[in-house]
Amino acid sequence: RPCYSGLRSQAVARDVVTRITVELTTLDEAIDAGRTVDLIKIDVEGAELFVLQGATRILTRDRPSLMFESTHSGLDLWGLRPEQIFDFLTRHGYRVFLPRTFVAGGVPLTREEFVEAHTYPFLAFNFIAVAPERVFGRRLGRAGAAPPLALANTLRPTA
Repeated sequence: RPCYSGLRSQAVARDVVTRITVELTTLDEAIDAGRTVDLIKIDVEGAELFVLQGATRILTRDRPSLMFESTHSGLDLWGLRPEQIFDFLTRHGYRVFLPRTFVAGGVPLTREEFVEAHTYPFLAFNFIAVAPERVFGRRLGRAGAAPPLALANTLRPTA
């Protein structure tokens, strides 16, 4: 079951487990301070908060858009709760969206809605977090920035 790989075991009795040693570092340590980060995609089976905590400098300096997975089963492996992720992101000035709401130009989730999205029947396993100074994930007012994305539901067929 390779989809269950991670830093915490999710193995059941019938699983054959192969353990490997990996080097851990933070994004703040791994990414050169001279590079700009525009997007971070996180899927680390419940350890998303730790990745975010290790990217505080990048989150503050570059304000990248974030795509991340968050599930109760993953968070439980680490003794974490959805509120902790939401609170960390909002403390750093991020708004959290369901992907479908984000692309439709909708409103961000409240803390309660983010927590509820983790409860069956699940609204989502993946979320998007964006700093308010970004439009459709792109930084406003930055020289050389690409224009905002055109959304499929805003395009009109040509004759």
